[in-house]
Amino acid sequence: MESEHARRKDERKIMELSKLASEQHEAIAMLESEVRRGRNEIRCKHRTILSMRATLVANNLPVQYSIESMHVCTAVDDLEECPLSMAPINDSPPPLERCKLAALDPLHPDFRCAELICGHRFNAVWLMCHFVRNRTFQCPVCRSGKRIFNFDRGVIPAGIIEALEDRR
Repeated sequence: MESEHARRKDERKIMELSKLASEQHEAIAMLESEVRRGRNEIRCKHRTILSMRATLVANNLPVQYSIESMHVCTAVDDLEECPLSMAPINDSPPPLERCKLAALDPLHPDFRCAELICGHRFNAVWLMCHFVRNRTFQCPVCRSGKRIFNFDRGVIPAGIIEALEDRR
């Protein structure tokens, strides 16, 4: 009888340890996922910095010049919608008839999403057109950001400038 009681106690202990091990494996998997997400975010920001640096060098601008409150990245999924175009970020039509740009960064054409510091995400070309057209650096959704902003035409993609000038 006592051996039966000891056996059940051991089984309960094994079940508790098994459950604890399972919870620890889940926690490890979650942490590994967060590490991967963090690494991807770092790579994305690094590519953005390299792209901006290349753009600045190509336009003979000082490398310190950058737009820190926006970074270009990939859309979370194919269904993520741009609030400006009301279409998926990756498949948004051109914002202007003459603007044939699909992405702002020619080195990374799959980076079609722009995320602002407030967290709102847009198709990068649509957002740049919004900024240039309205001479503002405010988020179109929550209005956070710099209200008046004079853009250096040298850092704006030529396709956007030409398309906006045609509309006047």
